[in-house]
Amino acid sequence: MVASWIECGFNWILNLVVDVCLQVYDVVFFSVGFVCYGVIQSMRKVIITVMSMLMFFAVHIRYLDIRRICGYADVENKIWGLDDNIILPLSGEEALDRLLNSRCNDAYGVLGLRADCSDEDIKRHYKKLAALLHPDKNILEGAEEAYEMVGTAFAAIGTVDARKSYNLTTLHKNKLHKDILDLWDRVRQRVEEARNFMYCDCGNRHARIVVDIKQSEARYCRKCRTRHPARSNDIWVETRLCGFVWMYFTCSDGIIYDITEWATCEVNYLKHMRSNSHTVQYRLVSPGASSMKSDSSINLQSKEKLRELVDMADELRADWEMVAGIIPSTKTLPATFFYRSPIIAGSAVIVLWCRSYEVGICSIGSVPLRTQEAFSISASNLLPNAFDGMLRNNCQLK
Repeated sequence: MVASWIECGFNWILNLVVDVCLQVYDVVFFSVGFVCYGVIQSMRKVIITVMSMLMFFAVHIRYLDIRRICGYADVENKIWGLDDNIILPLSGEEALDRLLNSRCNDAYGVLGLRADCSDEDIKRHYKKLAALLHPDKNILEGAEEAYEMVGTAFAAIGTVDARKSYNLTTLHKNKLHKDILDLWDRVRQRVEEARNFMYCDCGNRHARIVVDIKQSEARYCRKCRTRHPARSNDIWVETRLCGFVWMYFTCSDGIIYDITEWATCEVNYLKHMRSNSHTVQYRLVSPGASSMKSDSSINLQSKEKLRELVDMADELRADWEMVAGIIPSTKTLPATFFYRSPIIAGSAVIVLWCRSYEVGICSIGSVPLRTQEAFSISASNLLPNAFDGMLRNNCQLK
């Protein structure tokens, strides 16, 4: 008896010790795991912050003028004007690109003329460029500064006296010449900022950095273990440093840009994207282009559906006339069917035709509608069971 009690007590103590050890093990294991997870997340945030700072410095370091800081004097260019008079551009974008790509170191270069051009050429080029670059007609970035630069150039050489004074005065002492150079720098900087920054709903602009990646080998796929070509406006994400750093990229005009700063913004944070994916999950779409495309597609679909409705009505007219002859004309059960708004996926079009009743046309998912539209269908008991079930499943019956 005593031995059995001793054995029970020993078993109880042993079980107690084992339970306590297991509890301590669970607490230590989960505590260590939680601490490790927190350390990993903190390291990831630190790495992302450091990478963002490096990207910021890489974007803005090109604006650092070492020569100006050190006090070196620029070598004055003694060449006036262009080698040949340019062909006048036909659009504002073409005129702006010409100013950026040409040598606009003086008033003649801004207007696209030789230094020995005639006064008529100066007036003709000024009128054309001013009309194309006017801020009321040209909404491109840098157009306002370019228009001001063209006006300053014309003020320098627009008249005979002003042109003579501009030519006789040395370039480094001429105030208008310096104003033209400053305006040209402002135009280049404005256009570069517009091309290398992305606007965001947060109210700020985020930098996009050009990376040395070919468009034909842009997107890395973990499934295929290779790189797929990227199309314009595609957005994809790749991982770095064993998955700690996510890099977002996009393709525009055949150039690959790093848009990590824009994609990781709190407003645009693309947290549902899969890294190193085989397919493209997001694309950049221009609001204006998308709205025009959607409106044109809606109009085209509407015209196509009208043709389909007429054809189907002609085919089904005989069948519904036969059914209408069986039902008395005094028995009508009016019903109102409403479109679901908006409808995206198109599947079926049903035409109800009856000689002695109203004509009802129900288009289920055929054309995306922005407002609810209703129509009445009389004698709904004429519907066969199949069509009746389809209508009741896709429409709301009142």
